Amino acid sequence: MSKQVKIAIHMADTYIGILKKIGVQPQQIKDITIVKDGKTVTIKAHSHLPVRYYRLRHVMWMAGEVKNIAAKGNIAKAQRWLGFIQGVLWGHELRTVEELRKDNQYHE
Repeated sequence: MSKQVKIAIHMADTYIGILKKIGVQPQQIKDITIVKDGKTVTIKAHSHLPVRYYRLRHVMWMAGEVKNIAAKGNIAKAQRWLGFIQGVLWGHELRTVEELRKDNQYHE
């Protein structure tokens, strides 16, 4: 297993652990309510939960997928997905920029 694959899997496991601690379950979300151009646009989602919850569920699902993507050798895609995951975690104040920098510096 290459170092890049190990790093991607380690990072995905780290983010899965963070999300598990706050009770997030993985779920691929294909539709959601968003605000676009000042208007609320509902794109089918389970309306009884806040949008934040769906974003985190989707990111949890993505982190699990990153492990599979990396293991198959598609490092570029795994890195793109990890970047997205990191942005969501930072945006939801679950990770600081400094913590994200450290995540990127995996050591065996």
